[in-house]
Amino acid sequence: MSTWTRRDGPRLPEISTGCTSIRLSAAPLHGPWCEQEAHDNSLIVKRFLFEAFDCYIALFYIAFELRDVDRLRVELVSLFSTDAFRRVFTEAVLPLLMQRLSRRRHAAASAAAKKEDGGAGGGGTDGGSGDLELDEHEDFDDYLEMVIQFGYITLFASAFPLASALALACNGVELYSDLFKVSYLCRRPRRPRVSGIGTWLGLLYVLVVASIFTNAVLIAFASDQLAPLLPQLFDARQRQVGQWPSGIVLLLVAVEHGLLLLLLATEVTLPRPPRWVRLTLARREHEALLAKRRLLLEAPVVATPLGDVIEATPVGGGGGSKR
Repeated sequence: MSTWTRRDGPRLPEISTGCTSIRLSAAPLHGPWCEQEAHDNSLIVKRFLFEAFDCYIALFYIAFELRDVDRLRVELVSLFSTDAFRRVFTEAVLPLLMQRLSRRRHAAASAAAKKEDGGAGGGGTDGGSGDLELDEHEDFDDYLEMVIQFGYITLFASAFPLASALALACNGVELYSDLFKVSYLCRRPRRPRVSGIGTWLGLLYVLVVASIFTNAVLIAFASDQLAPLLPQLFDARQRQVGQWPSGIVLLLVAVEHGLLLLLLATEVTLPRPPRWVRLTLARREHEALLAKRRLLLEAPVVATPLGDVIEATPVGGGGGSKR
């Protein structure tokens, strides 16, 4: 499966996997007691599983079935090169062209309507209404792309050590693309205060643990990196018939267990927040959760010609409705 056909064509696979993930995540929801955060976390995990399978399956086949490190390296280089231009085109250039085309059609329709009305009509749209016509900025795909890219870097680090440097250069290009997108193609984003990146951090941790196994297998069985260092463990005749000495397997298991123990020791020794800080944060989250549930239970639903409008104030309170 080539990099061009898999990553640079129409984004129909991503659209289909996104719709499937949304349907699977919406299935467990039952009433107002279900939290939006739980739904978002479920959507993140399911969407990541679909995207990870689509992005990594061909690379895993080359690495562990064909055991062709040179071809794997070429695939990674071409993937990083084409994916950076693909993201710039789909996230900045294509939306800009579609936005200008939509504005021209809207201007032509307004001019035709004004001509039919005999020259009477409004003087156009102001800046606020123009901003409302823009798409709302969503950072879900940005997080997903960064996590998938982190997997490219870590899962196949032994085959392509320069992936991190190439990813840094690609991210520098995409930084200006995102700046242009946020400035001109999207509404002004609203950024609530958060304490972290949530479920994305857990996915990064899973990729780090998985990279221990993938790189150990790549070094031991798919490449000749250990042959000059430990020639006594390698036998060319056994490798030709697909047999591997027990010494290599034992070394692989020892290195893998050693890295896992090092990871566990790092987690244990790193300083954690004091217990009173964790309790205070947990209490604040619990109070916010109760307030959100109380608001959902007390806010009435009012039917209007434009659809269902949920009142932002509790029953008996003042203020208007919030659409």
